[in-house]
Amino acid sequence: MAIPWDEVGRAQVLEAMESVRQEILQRTVAAARASTAYCVVHPTTGWHFPPKYVLGRAVGLAHGGEDLGPQYFSGGEETNRGLRALGFTIDPCEYGGLYDDPANTAPSIPPTVGVTPVDATESGLKQAIAGAATTGQGPGLNAAGRKAVELLAMSAAAAHFRRAGWRVDASVHTHQPYDLRCTRPGRPELHVEVKGTTTSGARVLLTRNEVAHARATYPDVALFVLAGITLGPRPEYAASGGRATVLHPWRLDDAGLEALGFEYTLPAS
Repeated sequence: MAIPWDEVGRAQVLEAMESVRQEILQRTVAAARASTAYCVVHPTTGWHFPPKYVLGRAVGLAHGGEDLGPQYFSGGEETNRGLRALGFTIDPCEYGGLYDDPANTAPSIPPTVGVTPVDATESGLKQAIAGAATTGQGPGLNAAGRKAVELLAMSAAAAHFRRAGWRVDASVHTHQPYDLRCTRPGRPELHVEVKGTTTSGARVLLTRNEVAHARATYPDVALFVLAGITLGPRPEYAASGGRATVLHPWRLDDAGLEALGFEYTLPAS
């Protein structure tokens, strides 16, 4: 089924964004509706939304009925191109657009998520280096739980740096030893390492590459840790809450690093 662009205007898309935003705040959006590569950005608040989900809702609003289901039209470039034509920005968005991502107004921030900037020299965080995966952390988490924790932390980190005036690219974490690339006119590029955990956050795992990059990039590097994340029951594992600590600039010191493993080369026989 072709998308009825002649019936969908900017007003319907904005109304659809607000409707989806309410669902996000109420944690009623199915994880399957998350975008996989790009999000459409609200022009005034900076919130990120899944383009296909928003467009399906906008078509429903234009017709005065139910959403146009995802099975009836393709997403990807067809959807993104149409939304751009209506004047919307499409940005890389690796966290799916289904988590709270307010860009500028404190009332939109859930009270369970607080951001406390801290100078790196005063940090109580203990970084531990290990060859662990860069997904969410916490004891007993399976892959789905770790992913939910990671997505919430990425969303909170992106929102924090957008509020500070940075343009945030979250797509870099798939191929770089950091998670967010932040740019702003007149400022050096800032690289952000993001960690999410269900623990207190006093200790987080870092890979060898993350440590090396943080040292090489200082002072244009930051660490964002969202700790105390709450996970809902399986299988959805809805993640919520958390307390954020931001180290900017992030100076790694040897006293805070603990080797949790070694690579051993066997002697030649």
